[in-house]
Amino acid sequence: MKTDVAVFVTDGVNRQNMLLPLATLVESMETPLATAIASNIPYGMPANLAHDLCRPVGWSEPRGIYLSRDMARQLGRVFLPETEEDRERIGALLQGFANWFQARQIEPFADGINARVADHATSAMRLWHGEAAGAIEPGLASAMFPEFFALGSEHVDKDGLVDFNYLRERTREVQPGVFHEPERDLLLFAHRYFRRSLSRRNSLNTYVLRSFSDAAALEGMTARLRLDPDVIGLPESAHSRIELEYWHGPKYDDDFGSIPAGVAEHKSSDGDRHYSRIDKTQIWWKDPETRSTPSPLSEIRTFEIEELIEDESPGLPDGMYGCRYAHAEYDLAKCVLAHFDGAIRAYPSEAYLERIERRIDRAGKHSDYTKLFRLDGALPVSMWKRVLTDWYRGNRLIPEYLGAPEEDLAEAHTPTSRVKQRSVPALGAFLCLEKASPLSTVQTQVVADQTIELDGRPVQVAEVAQGEVGALMRQWVDSSTSWIAARSTRANLARIFLPGDPPSETEWIAVAEPLARAISDDNDAGLLERIALSISWRAEGILTTLSIEGEAGCVSLLLADAVTIVRPDMPASSWIEAFRDALVDRAPELDAPVDWPANAARCSRLTLLRNEDLKFDIQVRADQYDPQIGHEVDEPDKI
Repeated sequence: MKTDVAVFVTDGVNRQNMLLPLATLVESMETPLATAIASNIPYGMPANLAHDLCRPVGWSEPRGIYLSRDMARQLGRVFLPETEEDRERIGALLQGFANWFQARQIEPFADGINARVADHATSAMRLWHGEAAGAIEPGLASAMFPEFFALGSEHVDKDGLVDFNYLRERTREVQPGVFHEPERDLLLFAHRYFRRSLSRRNSLNTYVLRSFSDAAALEGMTARLRLDPDVIGLPESAHSRIELEYWHGPKYDDDFGSIPAGVAEHKSSDGDRHYSRIDKTQIWWKDPETRSTPSPLSEIRTFEIEELIEDESPGLPDGMYGCRYAHAEYDLAKCVLAHFDGAIRAYPSEAYLERIERRIDRAGKHSDYTKLFRLDGALPVSMWKRVLTDWYRGNRLIPEYLGAPEEDLAEAHTPTSRVKQRSVPALGAFLCLEKASPLSTVQTQVVADQTIELDGRPVQVAEVAQGEVGALMRQWVDSSTSWIAARSTRANLARIFLPGDPPSETEWIAVAEPLARAISDDNDAGLLERIALSISWRAEGILTTLSIEGEAGCVSLLLADAVTIVRPDMPASSWIEAFRDALVDRAPELDAPVDWPANAARCSRLTLLRNEDLKFDIQVRADQYDPQIGHEVDEPDKI
């Protein structure tokens, strides 16, 4: 099994202008962990490519929060299968999660759903969850709300699009593409083709639905939208999904009149193709033509664009390929878009093999065409670019074609780690949360968590350091535990376990206070320059490990502050903000971007690097070796 380590989320303001507080990041681990323990299910969640639930690639597991002066980062592991056995293991995790999640999302609302659809549903109806818990059956929503679906009726056009103004008069848009109809107290949803892979397993494209709604609000604009005819939802179960994907449209205008007529084709790079599964995008500008509408003798340029994908669309039947398409008409005199619509062109496999080899101007119309939205009126070019780019969410060829600044395109392709030189900060901390073993200690205990080779055989040892820190640590070392102490001013202390489940505040203070004092004394004496320490405890099935690493003077001050901040008998989310504030107060200014420690997500704790040729003092148990205080060994191997 391949394991990658990544930053899942931070508490900084992201590119969607959202800020998740540090306490929320911790709660986002505490709650799923507690649920996994109570429900006896694996901790973690599916890892999906490009947020597409139809494209699972592995299993992800949040591990902890790394704190430094600049921000907090939630670190986690992603498990990716390499063998058939791996794929079976991951597949079982994914299926188990899907079953559990569906039950959790639907079961509390099942009776309410059944009662609301009793007069219209048949035995074909099944429960569903997306932006809300609901019911799905072919034609269910259209049967309950014919005024939003009946072709050619007063408010629905021949393509099946409902007048957006009428829709908003009758409903309240509770989130982009989700509409609350108050008379029957039900939710209606934008068409499923607004979802990735055209599948109801995925969330709606909130980007385009939001920008479409903004465009629809422009004076004189006539807007139309296709709703999902098969799904209704319960308002009380509605919830928002957060997908931290950065996507935006260019913010500038162009002279469309000067663009030569013809077809442009933009091909995806290998990296973009891996994530988007888009092979290429074709753009066709036609020659200007004179029309009597929308105004007398208007000169109009027609624009068509279609993306061509690599794989079948899971949301379509019989192995069909669903390609996003858009059409626009530009008024050369008024410099606005007079008409704009978006659709899905769905191709059977054989027809698609022919389509993908042809240019858009020679392809003809051999697809199942479904129009999804339409805007008629004076649409500014900048707004059109925004809606168009949002419609093609995930397709980087669109901003490339529209002329997004090179630095924006380059930034998206540049790994963050390569932007600037990274550095290890003078003070950092890591809060790790994981499932605990059923056993807890009855007294403070230092654990042997390193392995050295002595006389050709491995020996488990605990590192305790020299000086006052070493003397204090040895008080907590069990008589059956071997220990080592590096002859260095840099120490990686073994993990200290607090007794109890949970430990009391008194037990925490009894460890943190003398350890902070000992680190300070050794730093003043010149015995200690940098140190990494970890303190763990068990509470309600969760093992919490707090690691601090950095310059010894900073570590001692932060640990002294933590004496009155950290509460092992309380959830970490209740005190983590105050702890971070203390870290920021004690940490020196950063002189370079932070190099976050990937190894912490694997080892559940922080450690420091020691590149010098080290010697260690050692004391081993009699059954492992003839004990000799002061016996020298080389740098221990960690297994």
